[in-house]
Amino acid sequence: MVSALAGCGGSDSDNASGTPQPQPPAQPVTLTLSSTTLRTLPGGAGIAVTAASSGTGTIQWKLADGAPGTLSSTTGTSVTYTPPANGVAKTTLVPIVATSGSTSTTLTVAVTPEPGPSGLTLLAGHAAPESADGVGAAASFLYPRRIAADTAGNVFVLEHYTSRPSLPTPGRLRKIAPDGTVTTLIGGRDPQRAWFGQADTANNARRFTEPTSLVVDRTGNFYYGNAYGSGGASSNGGSSLLKITPTGTLSVLAGVETAASTGIADGTGSAARFMYPDAVGIDYDDVIYVQDLNNVARKVTTAGVVTTISSLPRSLHADMHGNTYEYDAAARTLVQTSPSGARKVVAGAPTCDGFKPGPLPGCLPSVQHLIVAGGSTLVLLGDGLVVKLVLPH
Repeated sequence: MVSALAGCGGSDSDNASGTPQPQPPAQPVTLTLSSTTLRTLPGGAGIAVTAASSGTGTIQWKLADGAPGTLSSTTGTSVTYTPPANGVAKTTLVPIVATSGSTSTTLTVAVTPEPGPSGLTLLAGHAAPESADGVGAAASFLYPRRIAADTAGNVFVLEHYTSRPSLPTPGRLRKIAPDGTVTTLIGGRDPQRAWFGQADTANNARRFTEPTSLVVDRTGNFYYGNAYGSGGASSNGGSSLLKITPTGTLSVLAGVETAASTGIADGTGSAARFMYPDAVGIDYDDVIYVQDLNNVARKVTTAGVVTTISSLPRSLHADMHGNTYEYDAAARTLVQTSPSGARKVVAGAPTCDGFKPGPLPGCLPSVQHLIVAGGSTLVLLGDGLVVKLVLPH
């Protein structure tokens, strides 16, 4: 007598030949990594990294080949990364790789150079509204709007004038080397050096008209938002995110540059749409984050894949302890907010009247933009000045 197996629920004829039935394909394991901070200093505190996996297999950990520092373990759901005790000449990116089965995921952290004693110092600029190269206070900036920094310690200043939207004005891109030397990469008075030290034979400057924002990835590529197409506000062009390589090659990463086609649409390359793309930050995996019109948050990969997300990650503008910063214009102070929400003044004072370098709390310029440029280093833009702020660490 033949009887049905418990749980099969079928008749004797369902598999009379005894041939094995095909099994449903195994679902791929998902593996995500998280950490409370992505920055640390040489010899500083370790960074805890935790893995969440949909699989049941053992999670294996390792550092990418040649990466400095050590991991506390090679297996488990979490590890601690300890940075090297000796210094680094520039910000060093450390990929931490977790593997479960055939799935691998990487989280990149940064070891930043020892910033030196705390305090305020002038990197470059003076109050006169002009655009002149030079060193330190001998240099100047004309309508500076945004700053960005690379892993080598260079700071970049985006200049453009926006008070007359009916008259498109060319943007300028300036570079401040770690020693305070300012040079012009885009724009400037010499037409033979108007585009990364060469003549702008491709007329790229028209595509750098009224850029809205600027970020730099770990290999030195620039990304900027353009809300008006290739002719400025009067052109009624499309909205796009553009890329410039370190040698000056310009291309559209995502969105539409020339056609009057805007909106909020996810997609890859020219299939994506922006309304007013403001590239507000980039993480150590080179994912660009964009604040679009009406506070719509987007993320863009270096392959041009655009996805709308619920909100921008807090860690995007946090220091190595997870603190974020904002300028209080009324009190002329810089306020730090901890991950728990505690707030305190870390620089500046209501009695200040203009920037004064020196020990903290010091006196700040009227800050219009600021970035975290290292473990405990911030760069501030205001009153035509670019200022370095090192916090106690």
